Amino acid sequence: MAAFRRRNQCDDSKVWFTSLYYSGHFCAGGVRRYQNLHGCSGLAIAMMRTPFHAAILLLLSFSASRAWPESTSEDVWSECRADDSCVIEYDHLANQSTDPYMFSGKVVDKSSNKWRSHRRSIKKFSDVRECLVKSEQHKENPNLLKIDWDQVGFDHAAEVCIFRIARSLGDTQLFKDWFGYHGFNVVGPHRSRSESYKPRYRTQPMQTLSAKWSGAEYETQYEVRKGSLFKWFAQVYGIGGFAFNVRLSEGGQVVSVEANWTGKHSGI
Repeated sequence: MAAFRRRNQCDDSKVWFTSLYYSGHFCAGGVRRYQNLHGCSGLAIAMMRTPFHAAILLLLSFSASRAWPESTSEDVWSECRADDSCVIEYDHLANQSTDPYMFSGKVVDKSSNKWRSHRRSIKKFSDVRECLVKSEQHKENPNLLKIDWDQVGFDHAAEVCIFRIARSLGDTQLFKDWFGYHGFNVVGPHRSRSESYKPRYRTQPMQTLSAKWSGAEYETQYEVRKGSLFKWFAQVYGIGGFAFNVRLSEGGQVVSVEANWTGKHSGI
């Protein structure tokens, strides 16, 4: 598998995924993992045709769920990562004109209390291309997986760039896959308000999604980039992780991104 393109993969099996989903995420997830690893083989698709084969498929899916953890980032990306050929689809290339930077569902402008802290990052990374490594910035179809962490960092600029990338991808699952490629453990999205609550405006935050580096990923992806002084600071104050807390509208559009440290023993 040279590249990963979820939207075009096994399209004729999507209806079957829906019919199997009642049995739990492990079933649909197990099939999806099988296809991502081995491609859309005729055998896999044929097994989705009849109720008899559905029972077999359920057993295979259950086995897959036991063999692979629920976080599928390495499963999805492992083969293409080996030769650096992973790519991800996107809807459009977001910039400040097409998708103004938002916090808590409101555009961050001069009247916003976030303007002073974020204005430089909003201007510096006004286009999603500017968040990428230089080799991708001027391509007609840049690879949005190639964020330049060393240039973007992990503060306000990271919040702006994650927002730009999310809006460019235009799809929650692709956004989760993007985080997975970079080694984040992703949870959500989960509704943050009651089912009966009606949003007061279209971009009001209604769902939450968390993406976290912890353990070895935190040490190799974040801590090494911050240097020895931060490592001492983290030990003193019990910092053991880094996370993006993302908020989405009812329609699944990203409307807020916050970056923060997490404790050594905190969950996600």
